[in-house]
Amino acid sequence: MRDSIQSAKVALGILAAATGAEASSLYVSEPGSTTMSIVAATGPSADVLTGLEFPTSVGLAGHTISTGEVVETSSAQTDRRWNPDVDRQTHFVSKQILTVPVRTDSGVTLGAIQVINTQNDQAFQKRDIDIALLAARALAETYENSLLRERAEVVRPYLHPEVLRLSQTRELQQIRGREVMATVLLTDLAGFTRLTAELGPVPTADFLNRHFSLVAPILRKHGGLVDSYTGDGVLGVFAEDLCGVTHAKAALLASVEIQRSFAVSPERVSHPWLGLRLGIATGPVYLGPLGSPDDQRLSVIGDAVNLAKHIQESVRVGAIGASLATMRAVSGS
Repeated sequence: MRDSIQSAKVALGILAAATGAEASSLYVSEPGSTTMSIVAATGPSADVLTGLEFPTSVGLAGHTISTGEVVETSSAQTDRRWNPDVDRQTHFVSKQILTVPVRTDSGVTLGAIQVINTQNDQAFQKRDIDIALLAARALAETYENSLLRERAEVVRPYLHPEVLRLSQTRELQQIRGREVMATVLLTDLAGFTRLTAELGPVPTADFLNRHFSLVAPILRKHGGLVDSYTGDGVLGVFAEDLCGVTHAKAALLASVEIQRSFAVSPERVSHPWLGLRLGIATGPVYLGPLGSPDDQRLSVIGDAVNLAKHIQESVRVGAIGASLATMRAVSGS
């Protein structure tokens, strides 16, 4: 995020010069938040401004963030929406103010840009508004890309390389889901209720993170991807266009390796009463983005998911169960 803030400072400086403004600032407000903060600024009071926080219910920036409207005023101190607290804290005298929203392609407002006081003491013109809107769009894109990179770094150990590539670009939001043949693998940690009671919440979470760090790389090694973590279990998907071998065979090989690796893992050795149940099913599924426009994840839906869960619940601890379609796909019949 520091890179995006530095980029914002550069953009604000360019914007101030292009519009002939004395100062400029970037307000940021997380979606749904009732507060906003100045994360970057230029001009004589930049150091004082940076870090200040205000409610989104006050000021011209708050109005723009709340409504998405562009606000241009040639007499800030007579505008009822103006917040005098900023000038009081900075000893700055605001006259002309132009405020534009920083908004994503999907329409989510992330904050607002302000340019303050024209050098010729005249009102900001339409040309200035157009320039400010271009700068705001560039800042929104910089912020989104920075956020995507941060998310990708967090989940990198668990992602299939192709999904990681998509998560670092806009392609995940742009691609359409499709129906593909796939094999679904679902794991379940038998004895988890007892484990939680003995360890407590935080140690249990640490245990699960170590367990997931064992399972997820094995899924990825065999061409699978992690669809989701279901409490103490993992839902893995092996799609026909992501695996080097047949998706059913890849899922079966991964399940065998998961069972063998878990059996000798420190987590199992220290808790010998724990065990894994694995269910595998093959069939047509939806594979693609799922979720709201601003929080989409590559996911899978289909009867094969339900069948894999049913099989996983039916097998004994330490066993692997597979559907008839999976076994037919493995044998090639």
